[in-house]
Amino acid sequence: MLYMFTVYCVAHSLNLVVQDGMMSVDRSRDFLARILAIRSIIVFVRCSPKRQAIFNALQSDQELNSQSLHPFCSTRWCMRVKSLKTLYYNYAVLIKFLDNISKERSENGAKANGFLKQLHKYEFLFYTKVTINIFEKVELLNAELQKISLDFHEVKILIV
Repeated sequence: MLYMFTVYCVAHSLNLVVQDGMMSVDRSRDFLARILAIRSIIVFVRCSPKRQAIFNALQSDQELNSQSLHPFCSTRWCMRVKSLKTLYYNYAVLIKFLDNISKERSENGAKANGFLKQLHKYEFLFYTKVTINIFEKVELLNAELQKISLDFHEVKILIV
């Protein structure tokens, strides 16, 4: 007779812990609305070839070696750090980009104006940086927890 036992994915459990942790801290929970705004900003830039071209041109003008905005992972919280980092490093370009688009008398102009107001808040930049610092550590742990050769003892050492 074959005996089996269930082994839960530790990386998935870590993702759930991060998600619950973010929801349990009031300021962190408030930042979740800003994270959704970050996702919306990235989608706003990337979903239109015209807007993406304008953004890329502004990046070139500023001679930044920054990466393009990375799509946002809606399911894995630990994987959001790359999106947050690309937004953080492209902050000045985004301000200029959104300022240009916000001058349009259109729905896109109104959206850009709303995003611009979010980006100008000190809390937005502060919590983005804090979240990046947290998620970078979680991302490293997440990568270690997904190794095939990992055993329970190593997991315990990594987490503690």
